[in-house]
Amino acid sequence: MRKKVGFLLNGPRFLCVALLLLTGLIFLPVNHAQAAITLVDHFTDPQLPGISVTQANPHVVQSQAGVMMGGIRWLDLLWLAGPNADRASVGPAVNPHNLFFSCDTQTSGNLLVTWNGSATYATAALAKNLQALGDRFVVQGVSTDVGVLNGGQLRVYTDATHFSVATLVIPQLITPPGLAITVLFSAFVGSVDWTNVNRIEMFLPGVPDLDLTIDDVVIECDIPPPTISQFYANPQQLTAAPPQTVQLCYQVSNAGTILTITDTTHGGVVVGPVAATGALVCVPNIPVSSVPTTFSLYAANGCAPATAPNPVTTTVTFNPPPPGKVPGLTELGMIILSLILAISAIVFLRKRNSIG
Repeated sequence: MRKKVGFLLNGPRFLCVALLLLTGLIFLPVNHAQAAITLVDHFTDPQLPGISVTQANPHVVQSQAGVMMGGIRWLDLLWLAGPNADRASVGPAVNPHNLFFSCDTQTSGNLLVTWNGSATYATAALAKNLQALGDRFVVQGVSTDVGVLNGGQLRVYTDATHFSVATLVIPQLITPPGLAITVLFSAFVGSVDWTNVNRIEMFLPGVPDLDLTIDDVVIECDIPPPTISQFYANPQQLTAAPPQTVQLCYQVSNAGTILTITDTTHGGVVVGPVAATGALVCVPNIPVSSVPTTFSLYAANGCAPATAPNPVTTTVTFNPPPPGKVPGLTELGMIILSLILAISAIVFLRKRNSIG
């Protein structure tokens, strides 16, 4: 019976999770050519001549540093039964830039491929925010010459007690370029913190006469980007000198989009982070200490690209009312002339009255 290695699931906890997976599985053989892609492993860094196990030497673990998530990959191969060997390797000796797993006639075994970001197998040190990278795993270029392989799994861990598991079913397909198997993050069952994933495992069950190859494992994102329909200050122009306050109004599509509004001129967050509802929202009493003041709205929806242009900005300016009118030179001259004429008329009338 195999000892528990690293974070490999076993015991009653494994049984409970396995039962839950029956309702959580999502399997989509599709091509996501337009999706944003993050590498887990393209299997371009070989592990040769690879590893093999038999009844006499039933368990071997091997690591390889290179260009893969976390900078290191582990192959953990276990012989289960049979008179012959199980083998695992990565590289051009068998298939160029592929993961290769085989079981001889009448022999079975399991392969666990692990990415943990550490030169110590039991350590979990990836420190990856998968929620910001994608919404699904895609195992690409999968080819096998036996029937459907049930019991495969993808596992993600924050730590030994916070993990999630999804079923990975591999159908028979021997025609190149193989099959792309998609497993949505929403199909995983468990308690992993997707913003803090420290270990990823791919568990592959082996049956007699198996020849299995996998081209690569990636994370993809197909979440639609958020749309900022409206963003403005009310009022846009101040009629009284600052300090004053304004309303900031926004409307962002895709409920659940996380948005933040900052005071770009003076620094600091004035709204958020807050989840958008899709409706128009106005936030009152936003201080404006000087003019012009520019506010910036940033919107991000999970792994979706940020809205372009991002951020969207609005600027508050000062437009004071015109001051009281000051007479010009012509008008002033007319006023003086009028005063002179009025005074002259008064003097004339007084003289005439005195003569009379």
